[in-house]
Amino acid sequence: MPATDVVVLDPGEVADSFGVLPTLAPVAAELLRLADDERASLEDIARVIGRDPALAGQLLRVANSAMFGMGGTTTSLTRAASILGLRTVKLLSLSFSVVTRPNPADAGATLVWRHTLATSAMARAISARRNPRLADECFIAGLLGNLGRIALAEYPAYAGAAGGPPAWLDTADELAAVGCTSDEVTARILDSWGLPPVLSDAIRHRSEPSRADGVTGTIAAVLDVAAAAARLVVAGPDEAGGALEQYRAAAGRHLALTAKEADALLVDAAPALEEIAAMFRSENPNDVPLDVLLLRAKDGLARLGLATLAALSQEQHRTERLESENRRLAAEAATDALTALPNRRAYDDFIARTVAARERRAVPGVLGLLMIDLDRFKSVNDTHGHRVGDSVLRLMGAMLALHSRRDEFAARIGGEEFAVVVPVTDPEEITLAAERFRRAIAGEVLQTPAGALRITASVGAAWLDDAEPQAAQRLYDAADAALHEAKMAGRNCIVTAHAD
Repeated sequence: MPATDVVVLDPGEVADSFGVLPTLAPVAAELLRLADDERASLEDIARVIGRDPALAGQLLRVANSAMFGMGGTTTSLTRAASILGLRTVKLLSLSFSVVTRPNPADAGATLVWRHTLATSAMARAISARRNPRLADECFIAGLLGNLGRIALAEYPAYAGAAGGPPAWLDTADELAAVGCTSDEVTARILDSWGLPPVLSDAIRHRSEPSRADGVTGTIAAVLDVAAAAARLVVAGPDEAGGALEQYRAAAGRHLALTAKEADALLVDAAPALEEIAAMFRSENPNDVPLDVLLLRAKDGLARLGLATLAALSQEQHRTERLESENRRLAAEAATDALTALPNRRAYDDFIARTVAARERRAVPGVLGLLMIDLDRFKSVNDTHGHRVGDSVLRLMGAMLALHSRRDEFAARIGGEEFAVVVPVTDPEEITLAAERFRRAIAGEVLQTPAGALRITASVGAAWLDDAEPQAAQRLYDAADAALHEAKMAGRNCIVTAHAD
């Protein structure tokens, strides 16, 4: 319950009293510096990470998680940094330093901790399905979004309003108790640390996302839904029904989801919830499985029978097994046997689905395509034989897989020609992506029986703003023409084009 006598706190003063950026270990501090250095390479980042076994282990755990990577078993720090990207490595390093597990005896801090883990996992799960380009920002904003609650807990007026047993104060409760909100305090803290304004502003406006514009408003809306979902995760049995109603309302308001779709999203996010807890060496944010929590909440609203729940669970397991087998067969049919990359069929399917999604709803940014062709590949086969040629193609496939970002789709579309789809980008970023692949390929050396062999590739990059039935072909033709220009310009270079 809010306090009767309002003690008005200044959010700026609360943020200042929270302290400056926590003192980081030398390795973490050097990592943050390198992440801001445009000349720093992935190898530089990996070398620094490798000096701190604890940080290296945490980042490898994140990169290998289904949330960030491909759910694989990457042990290379360079590969981990490539999967995550320098920006995310920087922000994760900061998060690992400030998001620490509280004393279990502190019930209030434990409640905030569990809510933080659940919010970050839900925020990334939601964004990954609806706006993959912002998934990292949503994840980090979720991890840092409750710093204001920690800062305000040091003030008796706030602690008393949230005390015994710990209560979760919403915006109205906070204003009634101390005259400011924890979101505003969090935003002031992040501003003082010099973090990107998009993070602090999204947290500042998450209770009213409509007050923020563009990307900031999108992240704020995701955070509001994720925070509501997290309330359901940490709610007690008596609060579950109300928490579910609030979550469904937020999902409908911000994401236009039906109650059934909102419930399915919550259950689908359960693996992400377990992963985030493991990353921070914590117990599960709630010791009850997420699907059971959801069913408990439904029971509070509709008294759903246990027999019905059991039947639903059995049907879900049967469906999951069938879907798993279908996915395995589909993956085999869509994979190039030599390079292990998706093949032309998979590329055609992916680009068609990407264009169709853009036709259905507006997507921020442009759609980009890179056409990458090995230089003088015929002479490699003629000089060294097809075995070496196959090794070159396999190396090319490995390099594209290694240097592709999470939302990029790399495929071998024929012979020595490869394609990388960048679903959400802008003209400047598509040029940087093309240069990233060109430099990576040019820096590799293939050891052959005849000695070291260096390979290069030419890149044609194209993008388009709109989406219509012929968009995929227009994009392909523009990228292919740009690739031809790159070949004519002397090879081992990039040429960009606007497909519109």
